[in-house]
Amino acid sequence: MGNITSQQLDLHRFLGLTVCLSTTANPRRLEHYNYTYWTADFAALIVGGHLKHCLIAPQFPMYVSPKELALVPNASERTEADGDAEGVYVDIAIYMPVAQPRDLEDLGALAPQVAGKSLAHFFNEIIPQHLPGLSPRCVRVSGFEAPVLGELKPGPTHHAKGIKTFLSGLNLLLSEGTLQGRGSSTVSFLLGAICDTGRGPPARRGWGDTPGHQEMPRGSGSLLKMTAIGRREKRTRCMVTQSAKQRQKELNEQRTKRVKEQAKQRAKRATGRTEKRDMQHQKLLDALKTSPSVDRTTPLFTDAALNAVHRDETGDDLFESKAPETYFAGSGFMEWSRVLQLGSDLSNRYMAKIQDYIRTFEDREEKRKTEVFFTEEDE
Repeated sequence: MGNITSQQLDLHRFLGLTVCLSTTANPRRLEHYNYTYWTADFAALIVGGHLKHCLIAPQFPMYVSPKELALVPNASERTEADGDAEGVYVDIAIYMPVAQPRDLEDLGALAPQVAGKSLAHFFNEIIPQHLPGLSPRCVRVSGFEAPVLGELKPGPTHHAKGIKTFLSGLNLLLSEGTLQGRGSSTVSFLLGAICDTGRGPPARRGWGDTPGHQEMPRGSGSLLKMTAIGRREKRTRCMVTQSAKQRQKELNEQRTKRVKEQAKQRAKRATGRTEKRDMQHQKLLDALKTSPSVDRTTPLFTDAALNAVHRDETGDDLFESKAPETYFAGSGFMEWSRVLQLGSDLSNRYMAKIQDYIRTFEDREEKRKTEVFFTEEDE
């Protein structure tokens, strides 16, 4: 990731933003001034990731078919005719041209060197030997793969009267970019409860119900003996009953203690939530009172102030805090992230994950090139 956080790229970002947010060079706040800024960041992804097949294109054309999108979520490889299909442009893209070999008859003197060879051999061995005199007409382009598409918008108002005006403009532009991105880039992308329980035999109410005990026959000479046994069993039952009562008393005491402790914890959490809410409310009040910064070396409004107002309005943070390992844990780009500040450590970590995503396209293209060969007939 050295290229993404390099001093040279930091300078490029600074100068790019200087132009984008300029009130003199860009008084109409045209988004085109953002292209150079984003081109550098996309270039950092490619160079830093050692990607060999990717290119960067502003105003990249897309062919969007409503019919196919309605039937197939990922319809980038579907090319059936659709009268309602429209050509659209995304502001910037990282894409790969899908190159195909030409017929050997079209390659003249180069034909013997590539006959029967793969397209991968051509790119890895032949091109380095013959540049810059080798014509790009020796291969043809049959399509594109576009792993990353970007809709760019100009920055929010240069002369915000307050933080709510600034944030409103920022959210509006982000929403527009997201909406446009969905319309064009949909075709391309991005208890266990453990409980230990114990159970013992219940104390019986009468010794006559003791299992195995039989009613004593009348006139039996064993009456005294059985009576003695009965007295012992009665004492045993009393001991069991007393033990059960004591155990129940202990359980009741424990339950009462637990209920009191739970009530205490709930009160503590409630107090904590109240304090947290009061703190957030105070941050909001402070943010709303914040005037645009007149110090030209600092942003108009701090991230913390913008976050406070945004959270009050939406109940959610404006800036992303989730680790990329969590965000990219799913099978694909299922949701839009929160705002990332380019150049920050968190943003660079997200860029690294995007590099990994692009690399899957690169690997697939690399494999395809090893399976396509220069032959007598045009593939």
